Amino acid sequence: MRKIINYPIPAIAREIERDGFIIIVKAHKNNEDGWILEIADEQGSSAVWTNLFQSAQDALNEGIRALEDEGIGSFISDLKA
Repeated sequence: MRKIINYPIPAIAREIERDGFIIIVKAHKNNEDGWILEIADEQGSSAVWTNLFQSAQDALNEGIRALEDEGIGSFISDLKA
């Protein structure tokens, strides 16, 4: 079951296409002093980091680093084993 999370400030997002797949890397401002990172695929499945980032750019940079290190297939729900 998917948990719906409502964020008080709209997300800052980057769409990234690799190997024929599109994912969205998002930074959401939370109610505290930090930003939450979320990576979502085209089907709406997402991975959400539990640690907070000091800025939206820090969160986006971490998402891009994760894509480079782990590959886009790690974040596509249809490709996960």
